[in-house]
Amino acid sequence: MRLDESVARRLRSDTYDRWMHNVGATGYCHNPVRLVGSSATLHEASGEVLSEHSSANEPDGITFTRCGNRRATRCASCSHEYKSDTWHMIMAGAAGGMKDVPEDVAEHPMVFLVLTAPSFGAVHTTAKDHRGGLCEHGKARGCRCRHDAADPRRGDAVCAEYYGYVGHVAWQYNAPELWRRFTIGPRRELAHSLGITQRAGARVVRLQFAKVAEFQRRGVVHFHAIVRIDGVHPEQAYPAPPRYVTTEHLLRAISAVVRKTQLVAAPFTGEERRRALAWGKQFDAQATVRRNDGSPRGIL
Repeated sequence: MRLDESVARRLRSDTYDRWMHNVGATGYCHNPVRLVGSSATLHEASGEVLSEHSSANEPDGITFTRCGNRRATRCASCSHEYKSDTWHMIMAGAAGGMKDVPEDVAEHPMVFLVLTAPSFGAVHTTAKDHRGGLCEHGKARGCRCRHDAADPRRGDAVCAEYYGYVGHVAWQYNAPELWRRFTIGPRRELAHSLGITQRAGARVVRLQFAKVAEFQRRGVVHFHAIVRIDGVHPEQAYPAPPRYVTTEHLLRAISAVVRKTQLVAAPFTGEERRRALAWGKQFDAQATVRRNDGSPRGIL
């Protein structure tokens, strides 16, 4: 059946309104998951059926649900939904005043952090690369041109034979574990800077992390994160830390850990050596600053 015939048939169908309601319930997802089957919710004690649903009662015998893809090129609707949820979650933790998070949480020591991958070789970017000389394949080690945002060469390797694609893939695969190891370090460094053991520090302060991974044009992720210090109190969800624990303590702890965090990755098939992976030399850690409207600056 041709597309125009299929659309006309849907518009004339008696179930069009119900079908349209179901499509709208997914946020007009571009690639909805089509489910077939039934489900029921039972009362735990009595076994009474509280609610039930069957796809057999829906148009075409199908129940739609969101695809959940975070990439805007695959599904703009689900990507927008994810970004919105992430924004509210991060803003609640950084500015307070929403999601049952008190406003005074914004007064806690807090740092906005950007972590990048190391260089695997020169790529075409919006800035000039003044590295001189030629690589072993006779191509420039750096690109001295500026490429605008629409240039399709942005992110491509200046020399595809020289670029460390294997290292790029290894780092990308292990980036989540590198992040996990990073989150352990600041607790140790913070306790050390306060002159106490890590166990004693855990009874005084706790660290909260929120991160978002974003692809650079060269196809490797970098992380934007917020790190916040809370106090410890048995009856409060968001207690303030002691006054002697400051943002400067947190900044020093993070900077020290970024430089020390490493991971020795298992070799790929056919390789003999393991490779040590670390964060890139370019990272940024800054104290958050509140705007006049009360929202943190430098987060999104």
